[in-house]
Amino acid sequence: GTLGKAGLLDTELLLLSAFLLPYHGWENKNAKKVKEARVVFSMLANGIKYPHREAEQIDTICQHCFEIREFVKILKNSGKSPEEGGSSSRIVTPEEARAGAGGELAEMRLEVGLIVLKMKDLWPASLLLARIAEEVFQERGVEEGVPEAEGLDSADFEKFESFVKESGLSEAWMLPKLLDGKEIMKSFGVKGSQVGELMDAQKQWQVLNPGGTKDQAESYLKNRLLDN
Repeated sequence: GTLGKAGLLDTELLLLSAFLLPYHGWENKNAKKVKEARVVFSMLANGIKYPHREAEQIDTICQHCFEIREFVKILKNSGKSPEEGGSSSRIVTPEEARAGAGGELAEMRLEVGLIVLKMKDLWPASLLLARIAEEVFQERGVEEGVPEAEGLDSADFEKFESFVKESGLSEAWMLPKLLDGKEIMKSFGVKGSQVGELMDAQKQWQVLNPGGTKDQAESYLKNRLLDN
């Protein structure tokens, strides 16, 4: 499960993430660079001279902890099983998902997939951190400055992990590009920023349809261009 997968990461990263989580969201408005404005990264990289790569990883784990906890809560409240909330039996577009036409949890599946794409193999660590944080909040109760517990238990977090797997998203960043930039330019006669926009649209479509084919992706992009 999450514990085993997160264990593949350096335990030190998880411990530092837990220690620095209370500082998540704090910013140094005097910083010259966006990255250094984030207090968690700055404390590590500039304060104790921690390697920048690991400092960025810890910052990323903290950044998405509460977002993932919210998704765990949504899945619990939906009453859906991981299998019911996972991949749809039909092709779902990002536009349908956001409009609520792709199934009850389609939009969440899209947003979770985009987070996994961004975090890559760090997402299990963020899920584990969210689980630890929820346990701490429950133990401490209502205290000033302490986030409110959501009433989640270990089974809820394991259910979310299963949801990610059933959606085909646990290694979403490994999905091959069905159409590369050159193919998009050739197929649709676009260039410049439009290529990037269609590449991004394809990425979102693949998150919703990880088993989709190249022809299906091409058809979606064609319809998207016509609609716009």
